Amino acid sequence: MNQQIVFDTLYLASCGLHQAAPADARLQNMDFEKIFKFSVFHNMEALCYRALEASGKTGLLGEELQKEWKQRKERAFRKNILLDVEREAILDFMEKQGIWYMPLKGIVLQSVYPEPGMRQMTDNDILFDETHDEELYLFMLERGYQAEKYRISYHDVYLKKPIYNFEMHRSLVGEHHDEKWQAYYGDVKDRLIPDQDRNYGYHFSHEDFYIFMTIHFYKHYSFKGAGLRM
Repeated sequence: MNQQIVFDTLYLASCGLHQAAPADARLQNMDFEKIFKFSVFHNMEALCYRALEASGKTGLLGEELQKEWKQRKERAFRKNILLDVEREAILDFMEKQGIWYMPLKGIVLQSVYPEPGMRQMTDNDILFDETHDEELYLFMLERGYQAEKYRISYHDVYLKKPIYNFEMHRSLVGEHHDEKWQAYYGDVKDRLIPDQDRNYGYHFSHEDFYIFMTIHFYKHYSFKGAGLRM
């Protein structure tokens, strides 16, 4: 990949994240076709397009690319809203059943982005009390999900068309991961902080969330690489 495309994509993403209009001089020299494809590959097209909107120069894209890029941004926004609504239904069930849980990764990170949809979601990850896995399994099947993984890994995977993908984590790391990680997260419930507005919801301290995301990044990076968004 041309380094300039990488730098331009990161520049637009940074502008979008900080709600700043990119410089006109910088925009004039961008290869938008390549930036678009690259941003799609890294699930950053909504963030990049928001920066272009702020510049008032989306016309530089050309009519066809502008239309496609805008549609991608709108679909990302819609997908996030649908996942948010569905997640609340799942968490409501867990509250009623007395199953403790903790939303992970992108669910938490999306709240620090300036607008909904900017942090694009491919799935939702939730840590939960695995002693209630059968209750959750039956509930998810009743909601129309297929269990792609169930009791064969450290997380169960539930899929439902057209866009729903939930990874329900029995633990934060698996037996094949670093022994130090396993030791650190062996009794993870003891280090969680109760949510004030929930009976069974929990969250990490800022420090523990940072540590977990760093481990998650390293896990991806060492296995097959990590994307720009990470």
